[in-house]
Amino acid sequence: MSATLSRGSLQPGQQKLAEKFTILNDRGIGMLTRVYNIKKACGDPKAKPSYLIDKNLESAVKFIVRKFPAVETRNNNQQLAQLQKEKSEILKNLALYYFTFVDVMEFKDHVCELLNTIDACQVFFDITVNFDLTKNYLDLVVTYTNLMMLLSRIEERKAIIGLYNYAHEMTHGSSRCQTPCSPSRWCTPDEYHMPCEYLSLDAMEKWIVFGFILCHGVLNSDQAALSLWKLALQSSTCLCLFRDEVFHIHKAAEDLFINIRGYNKRVNDIKECKEQALSHAGLMHRERRKFLRSALKELATALFVFMALSFARDEIIWLLRHADNIQKKSTDDFIDKAHVRKYGPVMQRYYVQYLSGFDAVVLNELVQNLSVCPEDESIIMSSFVNTMTSLGVKQVEDGDVFDFRGMRLDCVSKASLGIADHRELGKMMNTIIFHTKMKMFQQCLELPSQSRHSISFPLLCTHFMSCTHELCPEE
Repeated sequence: MSATLSRGSLQPGQQKLAEKFTILNDRGIGMLTRVYNIKKACGDPKAKPSYLIDKNLESAVKFIVRKFPAVETRNNNQQLAQLQKEKSEILKNLALYYFTFVDVMEFKDHVCELLNTIDACQVFFDITVNFDLTKNYLDLVVTYTNLMMLLSRIEERKAIIGLYNYAHEMTHGSSRCQTPCSPSRWCTPDEYHMPCEYLSLDAMEKWIVFGFILCHGVLNSDQAALSLWKLALQSSTCLCLFRDEVFHIHKAAEDLFINIRGYNKRVNDIKECKEQALSHAGLMHRERRKFLRSALKELATALFVFMALSFARDEIIWLLRHADNIQKKSTDDFIDKAHVRKYGPVMQRYYVQYLSGFDAVVLNELVQNLSVCPEDESIIMSSFVNTMTSLGVKQVEDGDVFDFRGMRLDCVSKASLGIADHRELGKMMNTIIFHTKMKMFQQCLELPSQSRHSISFPLLCTHFMSCTHELCPEE
């Protein structure tokens, strides 16, 4: 990165980090959906592009893959002659695949650009201070890693790109190598392997595992990092990349570390943690589920109910993820959310009163005590206070629709501006963001009752509506 990019030349508040994180995280899930569908199509003989299994084109496809990415078309008419007749159909039928790969490369460029901007701005990240900004950053790294690994599992990608590029050159007289999907960018698949109580355990495990696989050097110098790494390896044997595509933690980490000089101790750690996970993880999580079933029946305080439901969600996700990937299986029943549905309005009134009677007052005091507060930030902070102060229980009783998305986005944006020097303000904004999200709880409860059971059967059908994404409308 250019040495001219310094903290002085780039200001976090001018980079729209919150908006970029929101857009790229959402787009990343859409790209995962599209790449996942391509992988499944290529793995199914009935859905696989016919050009990849046509015996008449077999020699031409092998030639393209062998010469990839520099396929010389003009001097190899004999090997590629059969493709001449099919070039129009190839362009038509492989366009969706090809331009999905183009979109993936554009997404990769946008993510790398954002990460470079964050580095240049020296953005402050602390999960206890600017929770949402830190979470969005870690989620983006995990989503990007998942996408690259899923992409590397599509063995036919070279054939698809090479075929489309050849057909385009034969039809238009030039290849599409100028696009972000230039074949030279697909040559080294190995490079792809290179208030927190409510935070998903599944998300934290992904942050830890993928984070330390990508930045493994810190495991040799930071004991706290090594402890987190071992805890994650002892708790699970696999992580979900997307839907039924899983990442086997211990095998991947061992395959990576075994080829690095001086990592024998890290390899031994992985083997020990793997034995620990296989021997004790199933029992540990079964006991957690047993405890949560009894505890949820007795909890009365809203805050503790939400914490317990968060833990219950984590345990259900863990069980579903390991059902087909670990020897010991469990058939324990899952928690019903009927008691939460019954008291939904009570919880909503609770958080409306919390926002107006406590959050607004405390935030106003913190802002008043700031030694330095620029005018534009002062205006935004005042609007936060006014918005929360205007809330009342009557709005809940009247069924008013609450929309705090803009306010939450502004909160995340402010979280990158000098929050390191005002930690209490950062923590207060975390609390406010969480309380505003409780307004959406009623919407979740109004989903069809069958939706609470559908998550138990994700491997039976991957096309239920809760998995669709606007970037993959054909689903």
